[in-house]
Amino acid sequence: MAFQPTVNAELRIDGVTYHVCEHPLAPGIPYGQEGRQAVVYQLAAGRERRALKVFKSRFRVPGLAFLAEQLAHYAALPGLSVCSRTVLTPQRHPDLLRGNSDLIFAVLMPWIQGPTWAQVLLEKRPLTPEQSLRVARGLAEVLATLEQRSVAHNDLSGPNVLLPELAGGQGVALVDVEQLFAPELRQPEALPQGSPGYAHHSVAGGLWAANGDRFAGAVLLAEMLGWCDERVRAAAWGESYLQPGEEQSECQRYAVLRGRLHTTWGQGVADLLERAWRATLLSECPTLSEWLLELPGPAPTGGRPSPALAPEAQPVAARGPTAGEARQPRPLKPEEEPPTEPPSRKGPPASESRLAALPPEQAPRSYPSRPASLQIGPEEVLLRLFDQGLAALQAGRLAEAAELLSEVERRQPGFEQAGRKAADLLAQCRPRPVSPEPKGAGHKLPAWLPVAGAVAALVLIIVALRGCPGPIPTPAPAATAPGAAMTHTQVAGTHTAAVMVAITPSDTPSPTVTPTSTATPAPAPDAVVQATSAEMREGPSSVYALVKSYERGTALVVLGRSPGQQWLKVQAPDGVVGWIRAEYLTVNLTLADLEVGSAPASPTPKAPQAGATRPLGSTGITLVYVPAGTYWMGTADSDPVVYSDEKPRHQVELNGFWIGQAEVTNAQYRQFLDAGGYSTRSYWSDAGWSWKTSDGVTQPEYWGYSKWNGADQPVVGVSWYEAKAYAKWAGGRLPTEAEWEAAARGGPLSKGYTYAGSNEVGSVAWYHENSRGVTHAVKGKAPNELGLYDMSGNVWEWVADWYGESYYASSPRKNPPGPTSGSDRVVRGGSWDDRPTLVRRAYRGGSVPVDRNIIVGFRVAQ
Repeated sequence: MAFQPTVNAELRIDGVTYHVCEHPLAPGIPYGQEGRQAVVYQLAAGRERRALKVFKSRFRVPGLAFLAEQLAHYAALPGLSVCSRTVLTPQRHPDLLRGNSDLIFAVLMPWIQGPTWAQVLLEKRPLTPEQSLRVARGLAEVLATLEQRSVAHNDLSGPNVLLPELAGGQGVALVDVEQLFAPELRQPEALPQGSPGYAHHSVAGGLWAANGDRFAGAVLLAEMLGWCDERVRAAAWGESYLQPGEEQSECQRYAVLRGRLHTTWGQGVADLLERAWRATLLSECPTLSEWLLELPGPAPTGGRPSPALAPEAQPVAARGPTAGEARQPRPLKPEEEPPTEPPSRKGPPASESRLAALPPEQAPRSYPSRPASLQIGPEEVLLRLFDQGLAALQAGRLAEAAELLSEVERRQPGFEQAGRKAADLLAQCRPRPVSPEPKGAGHKLPAWLPVAGAVAALVLIIVALRGCPGPIPTPAPAATAPGAAMTHTQVAGTHTAAVMVAITPSDTPSPTVTPTSTATPAPAPDAVVQATSAEMREGPSSVYALVKSYERGTALVVLGRSPGQQWLKVQAPDGVVGWIRAEYLTVNLTLADLEVGSAPASPTPKAPQAGATRPLGSTGITLVYVPAGTYWMGTADSDPVVYSDEKPRHQVELNGFWIGQAEVTNAQYRQFLDAGGYSTRSYWSDAGWSWKTSDGVTQPEYWGYSKWNGADQPVVGVSWYEAKAYAKWAGGRLPTEAEWEAAARGGPLSKGYTYAGSNEVGSVAWYHENSRGVTHAVKGKAPNELGLYDMSGNVWEWVADWYGESYYASSPRKNPPGPTSGSDRVVRGGSWDDRPTLVRRAYRGGSVPVDRNIIVGFRVAQ
């Protein structure tokens, strides 16, 4: 039977008798909180409070028992106390489960007292700047510690972050950890796809990775830091600050949030959000450690390093110095006097310490513990950046290591810790430079080369110190590798005189040139394209317009770098200047030495092509792009069939938009039900909520009929209000009538068919003559010119507009929104029960918004 406890109902688990608690705000009602996967009840045993997570049927799987055993290893990590859990199984709890079968694989775990971040957002609960900083810093400490241990929550969102800090407690806690990533954990069968308002565009196909929290964490931290500002609270959408689908878009909410972060917390915090917002991949987002370093406030407290940062039983010589110890001095230059030995120093000098002789896997990863009253100083910041970069390098995370170590070198060139130089470690993160000499050629370096190189370096140093009004003359090359001819172009850049060398293969061997004492070999190019080709863009992001592509082997002059060093500003042999991703290049420079190059203020976005596709969050819906343009609506008087409300035929100008590739299916709609869509007020309009509540609506009209409820059949029996609520939950909206017709006609690819994709109705539509009296799985017929399915037949589709029979006569040309009022909403496309005339692209129908018909469904737009 279904588990429906009453207040004070007894549950005996492992010898302890628990009682179901009463909701503090609803006398007589059990204290339960419903989420997407489960209902969590509060239980009491004396003064102890525990949480019982009762999973919904689709999430109630045997693997939860094994997962609990694995998660127990992470319960000691900050923010993960809910990993300490007991799973109710038939082997251990047979008596309890016999009378409550819905409790099988339920989880007993700690109860976390405090509101969720989603509650704070929904209630518009104001925070002071001090509160905003405390909760943001608490979350950053938790996420940074997890990331340093290669652990990630992978489904971060407002409902999954609890804030004991706002209920008289301390810190931040994460819940819903069933999808937790760690190297030792087994990949879940159904990968998390991110939560609306927090999902990076690259994770729509599934997310389970060590860097899985970087984007969602950045959004959450930005929300928390901005929440002390009234303008941010006023702009918030609902249970997330962003409306679903606004992630990584040029929306007003993002502009408000970033602006207030800059004003309140400074340029550094605003730039971290900007980097995450513009990142094409999760790996390009700032690490959570970078967020922690940028936030003002005390260093993490504690008497010993976190287990996530230092191995157990670490040798004394292998750990970093404690607060009472001095750091190891850097190696002395010959001309320097040794510093006075601090009296509190422990252990031998750096040159004698076992620390320098330790293998890389035993190198220290922790940093000194400091009293909470002390602020993080510049020296402490450098030490932490260095240690985190070293840890990332040892773990093989080269991109992350390069980011951190480059920042160390930028802040303090020549930085060294415990005998390790940041520049040396950084070199290990970079690809080796391409040699102009063929591999295996067997040539020896001329004896004069080191001397000549030293002389050239000295000249450059002198010029750099004295200043140089123009480029430095470069001598002709003394020798050329066989099979290559070298040319030189001098370019004034932002760093020491850059010389570009273009290497052109030749079938004719070059003559051997005997070096002279005055000849200087040409330096290697700044960068060489190592991929098959590399795209140059206007700015340092894929949102900027494509300038040109360059083939493998093209030599480039490097003029600057992006703040995160993922992009380099370069000049190509043809003189064109633009930005190329660093990963496509072999680079012969230390990127930290380069200036941060400027980018165009307003990027020229890549316009998707007609028919391009992308997923809509984690809904399983595929969207198809319809470009901005001018499109026909209605039917000409000369057509064989024309109705009065289809006239006059006219043109409309539409902005570009995305529309569902198919009608929303039962499987996709079920996610809305399981997520509490019918009980979440924020998804519904005022009229829709009033109708749903008064009529007691909890699911579609024909939800229990198997004939209409196949997973891939279009959902039917939904009112206009239900369709609109689903679209909002999914991060989309209903299309306007003009958008629907432009898409059905094939957009700019239209071939003028009568039906959506053909003049032969049976090839593209399920209608009265071929449907056999039932809906069919979507995508069962041929698509139209844009790749859209079932826009003729199968089910009618609700659109956003009110229906007006004579509206076409007064419709505005640009983005017509439909009449301002009416009694019916427009439906388009025809159904499985209609004649061919009614499944034409131009046919218009209408129905009252509360109609829940067996022939009506919908698709979403964005």
